This record gives sequence, C-alpha cells and structure tokens, in this order.
Amino acid sequence: SVKLLRAYGRFLEDIQNDPWGAARYFAEADRVEEDADVAAGEALLSGGGEGGGGDNMLAHVDERSNAVCVINAQGIIQMANR
Repeated sequence: SVKLLRAYGRFLEDIQNDPWGAARYFAEADRVEEDADVAAGEALLSGGGEGGGGDNMLAHVDERSNAVCVINAQGIIQMANR
C-alpha cells in the first residue's frame, strides 16, 4: 500500500532519523503508485471498442463517484451522467 510505505518512510525519517532508509520507502511508494497509474491507463485503453471487453471496465464504474461520458467516433457526446 502506498499509504503504508509513505507512513513508514515518515517514521524512519522523523523518529529513527534515517533519511536514506526513508528515501528507499518513498521511492518504492512512488514506483507502486506509478505502476497502479499505468495499470489503470491500460485498463481504460483495452476496455473500449468493439469486442474489447468494455463490459468488464463498466463493472468497476460507480456513477455516484465517477463521471461517465460517452463520445462516439465523430467526437459527439452521446451521454454524460453529470
């Protein structure tokens, strides 16, 4: 968990006075966060289109907390929930 890695890094930095150890955990948190962002981007790219498994992606969308906008190939907005 990114939050746990950052919290432990702050602990090492502030309490244990180990800035080098803290830097390792901060770097690991950045790497995990970047990997999660890349995975989310790939899921969005692979989820759309004909036969691309868009139904699987839509199962993870909560319309109360996520904005949903459907745009066709000509760039015309077909539907927006907000």
